Amino acid sequence: MQQSRPDFMDPFLKTIFKQPVKAEDGRTYEREYIEKWIAQAAAAGKPLLSPLLQTEAGEPLEMGPTLTPDTELAEAIAAARSEYKMHMAKTPRRARRRLR
Repeated sequence: MQQSRPDFMDPFLKTIFKQPVKAEDGRTYEREYIEKWIAQAAAAGKPLLSPLLQTEAGEPLEMGPTLTPDTELAEAIAAARSEYKMHMAKTPRRARRRLR
């Protein structure tokens, strides 16, 4: 996919999601990243704070450790990848070099 949609990108890794999951703060993260975040907080004995969101007072927002697969986003990414592959298959080889 030449230009990725911002909602397809993990906010920290800046890569297209492979396993998007929703955290209790309502945001979507790459599973591997957010699981490490949760594990680090637990290992340090600290409360689990959202890596992105803050309260109105500017304090980090507490969240729980529950993660839910974001299947809707995963399906949208898969569909976009499929569409891109079909487009590239129809594009002459010399024109593909210009697209990348």
